[in-house]
Amino acid sequence: MKVGVQLKVTLNEILKLESFQEVKVAAGYNGLNNHIENVYVMEVPDISAYVDQGGLLFTTLYPIVDDASAMERFIPELKKLGLAGVAIKVGRYIQEIPSYMLEQADELSFPLLRLPSSSNFSFLSNDILTELLGKKTKELEFRESISSKLHTLLLSGADIKDLLSYVSVVTSMEIVIISEQLKFIESSRYGESVDFKIIDDSFYFKSIQSIDYSDAAPCIKFEGNTYLRKDVMIQPIDAGEKVLGYLILIKNEKKGKLEHLDIVIEQAIILLAFLLQNRQSLIQKERNYLDNFIRDIINENYKFQSELIEKAKVFKWNFHFPNTIILIEISNEFGDNKIANHYKAIDSGIIPEEIARSCEMPAENCKVALHDNRIICFISIALVNDLSSKLKKASEQIVQRLSSYGAVKISISNKIYSIEEIRTAYEDAVLVQNVYKEVYESQSFIEFYQNIGIFRLFHLIDDKEYLKKYVDEKLGQVIMSDEKNDMELIQTLKVLIRNNMNVKKSADELYIHYNSLRYRIGKLKELGIEIKDGNEMIEIAVACQLLSYLNAT
Repeated sequence: MKVGVQLKVTLNEILKLESFQEVKVAAGYNGLNNHIENVYVMEVPDISAYVDQGGLLFTTLYPIVDDASAMERFIPELKKLGLAGVAIKVGRYIQEIPSYMLEQADELSFPLLRLPSSSNFSFLSNDILTELLGKKTKELEFRESISSKLHTLLLSGADIKDLLSYVSVVTSMEIVIISEQLKFIESSRYGESVDFKIIDDSFYFKSIQSIDYSDAAPCIKFEGNTYLRKDVMIQPIDAGEKVLGYLILIKNEKKGKLEHLDIVIEQAIILLAFLLQNRQSLIQKERNYLDNFIRDIINENYKFQSELIEKAKVFKWNFHFPNTIILIEISNEFGDNKIANHYKAIDSGIIPEEIARSCEMPAENCKVALHDNRIICFISIALVNDLSSKLKKASEQIVQRLSSYGAVKISISNKIYSIEEIRTAYEDAVLVQNVYKEVYESQSFIEFYQNIGIFRLFHLIDDKEYLKKYVDEKLGQVIMSDEKNDMELIQTLKVLIRNNMNVKKSADELYIHYNSLRYRIGKLKELGIEIKDGNEMIEIAVACQLLSYLNAT
């Protein structure tokens, strides 16, 4: 349920009304802070269809007084229905409230009020409704006042920080906004930098809309202080079904809780959603400019390094040579939207964060964007020692942290020393992606172009028809058989080669019975593949690698 204001008062507040002076609390004292949202009078035996949660029920018990079973069930059923309490009038149909009802009410913390025989249900109900209406009027006036002040701020050009600062003053709370990916956006505190960290992100995985924690587990760290779950309120900022971020309010125990805090949060979220949508639109526009810039770089539309380096500064990008390119592709078995997952990965900030940490460089040396349905990352690597091991370490962390989106496939180019080498390095990284997707299939991987082995030799041969002819000579009959019978003989051959012709290990990897694999080996022999001929198998292994290369290019 979204934060909102409802028409309600507590039973404790009602008992202070003049008309309730002779009303006594017979049992259920622990529930006197229950909120009353409406009043009902019981005139039928089965009351459940006529009451709602939060109601206070007035009754003489007349409809059920002669039904012992109904009397026994009465209090538990009202509790189950979510009523705030019950007021029973004594004198006419019952002289006193049965002791079992009192015991039930105490056990369930369900308020049971005793009304004297002179009580008038209409007068009591009207007084409650009058109290409710008066409170509602005050709440509406407060909402109108807050809404007017917040809109005035917005129309005067206020940004997110200005809005948070105003709400902070009104609520006497420190306030932080984080993105949907739980990244810090802004706080109510002024200063060049803000120390903020989420310790427990479990609220992110909750399905409920609003969370007011009450336990003692650490939740966030803000400006050097650690706050427990009970110290914070967290509310999603949404627009329709889309969550734009989260509003975090740090409780101020010294000031106490603002009477109409829910109204302030409600109104602030409306305007914050508007500001966050504008912010996201601006981010998307900047992202489009960056994507176009990177496309121009790869397509060799910049002829001078100085021009490229200066243009990169517009995007707060410290571009220089030597450089390297990392390509990342995320896929999963469910076929979820790949582009959406790529944008989520980019927005999370994980990629530049891990690269900067592992390579001990400023995050500005790394720029991440989307290009040709893959994530592309340019890294300025001057003064980075032991580059391969550091990029490997960063990539391992990226794979681990992005694994919730699917298999993370990472390819890394050689060093780029000039503007003329960028396109070649990009194509090399693409080649690694395509080749190893054939090898690893649906698994994550991290592979360098420098380690691509024999595929680099294939890449240097311009005459692809010559390569295809070699594959056809060695594997043509097997390929034709697979196309006709779908026995996966090529895949079987690759697995056998990878496992040094170990039949048992290969059967396990293929998830087939040992005898099934023996049958396939017999078929391969019929098609001219002699797995016991070492020299022949060397050429067959090369042909299999060449087939993977041709499928990838």
